[in-house]
Amino acid sequence: MAVEVVTKEDLQTFRVQLLNDLKEFITTEKNEKKFKTWLRSSEVRRLLMYIQQLTDFFIAIKKDERIGTSHISLYMALFEFWNQNHFKNPITFTRKSIMTLSKINSISTYHKVIKDLHNLGYICYIPSFHPANGSQVYIFKL
Repeated sequence: MAVEVVTKEDLQTFRVQLLNDLKEFITTEKNEKKFKTWLRSSEVRRLLMYIQQLTDFFIAIKKDERIGTSHISLYMALFEFWNQNHFKNPITFTRKSIMTLSKINSISTYHKVIKDLHNLGYICYIPSFHPANGSQVYIFKL
């Protein structure tokens, strides 16, 4: 019967190899968690709500010749605020924040466009005339 002797160097090599294998296993497991392959039902509902609302909006504006690029830009900015608010009405915002996101530089254009969206039935706009309090918008399901 042959006797095998394990030296300190063999144990050190084994230790290093074992630690490297554990590190690789842990980092692979963390990366797999970052890219999950399934969604929770609440995430699916939110995604479907997002897609359906945008689809309905684009169908509506395709038929409505009164809607221009500024209207679409402002609606998309309002939609983003609504999305961040988990699709709960009303959304509250300041004029400056919505103008920045929608890339509208003129205050008069902003007021014209938001009133148009209100009058055309895309949103319900409740202005705030106080600088500290934001205006409110209800996004309608189209």
